Amino acid sequence: MANLTRRDFLKRTAAASAGLLASGYLPASSRLLAQEGVTGTIDYWHNFIAEFVFDGFEVVLENFRQQYPDITVNPLTIPNADFMTKFTTSVVGGDAPDTTMVQPDRVPDMVAVGGLQDLTERVENSDLMEKIPADRWAGATLDGRIYGVPSFMFVDWMYYRADWFEEAGIEPPTTFEEFTEAAIALTDPANGRYGFGMRGGSGGQGFVTQIIEAFGSPIVDENGQPAMDFDKAVEGLRWYTDLHTVHGVVPPSVVDDSFRQLMEAFQTDQTAMLWHHTGSLAEMRTVLGDEGTFMTAIRPAGPAGLIANATPSYNGISMPEPENEEAAWAWVSYWAEVDTQVTFLEETGYFPTSALVADDERVQSNPLYAAALATVNEVGPPTTFPGGPGWEQTVVLPAFQRTLLGEITPEDAVELMMEGLEEAVNG
Repeated sequence: MANLTRRDFLKRTAAASAGLLASGYLPASSRLLAQEGVTGTIDYWHNFIAEFVFDGFEVVLENFRQQYPDITVNPLTIPNADFMTKFTTSVVGGDAPDTTMVQPDRVPDMVAVGGLQDLTERVENSDLMEKIPADRWAGATLDGRIYGVPSFMFVDWMYYRADWFEEAGIEPPTTFEEFTEAAIALTDPANGRYGFGMRGGSGGQGFVTQIIEAFGSPIVDENGQPAMDFDKAVEGLRWYTDLHTVHGVVPPSVVDDSFRQLMEAFQTDQTAMLWHHTGSLAEMRTVLGDEGTFMTAIRPAGPAGLIANATPSYNGISMPEPENEEAAWAWVSYWAEVDTQVTFLEETGYFPTSALVADDERVQSNPLYAAALATVNEVGPPTTFPGGPGWEQTVVLPAFQRTLLGEITPEDAVELMMEGLEEAVNG
């Protein structure tokens, strides 16, 4: 028997799964029919960088090629940090991709520069709205027009070291107060153990705005105007930064800790709790296994309630040549098919947007998905507004980091955030 690479194995198992699904495992109404006679060559910009995610993407791509042999898809990996700069430059230069991954916080800016096609009529003339709940289209909808097809979701949750919690005889926290108590109880710096892996490096800004909202302060109002409540924002930021500056329950490297550092710390017995989303589950299972070392839980709630996001990722059409329009739509809509979402879920842990997949027994019966299932219908996509990503990256994150370092107070940081928000929204 020939040796199989992991990538070959993934392709073969995905093909077998697709065969079972197509043979009737799922109802026929859950499957989109291939658009016959479609031809073309398109490129696709995406952020699938981690090996296990890219492998899952290649399985989806190979299945698409089998279903649409006359369509050529040329994928291009764009690092997340560089995406908007490259995308904006390409649109302005008239060299935008044919199709692209679309994150909801970027939709306003991508539409503002003319980089996304209006897909409303295509969507309304398909059966996609019957398969994907209305709220999961919201992140790619502006002024009633749809600019992306929901492909998968990142559902916020908490990982916790079940073995540590069992050893300490404590339950997973459900409130911020309980979270602080658990983090303190599980912190033992002498043995290199900390209660919480806080993201103080790149990407940490999103957690800051969630904390502020969890203490009752909006970021913008329904008209997209600045609406931060100074006192509530300060209270939230103080609670969050005190985890480091007062309680010492996060690793000292916090201001440099981004996704990779946090994952490795959790996986190597350095931290007890970690906030992330369903997209990292496959890696957790690969490294830690399914033998009770870790578990997932609903994020703890703040004083104003649970603030978490079920954030769909979308695929959109940008600027294809006319002869490639239908090929672009075939590729974008393919990601909403049940077979596609089941395959991608099984390979990556990326949660489905299709209600038909989310209700599948294989999802319902897996205890690791329980937290996501309990969260997904209670929350929605994150707050988005033009200029929002830039404000979070250039104002919120530095102010947060300076507070962690003791250079400024939470009051100073919130003042900077509110001033920057006004500038971002109103110029």
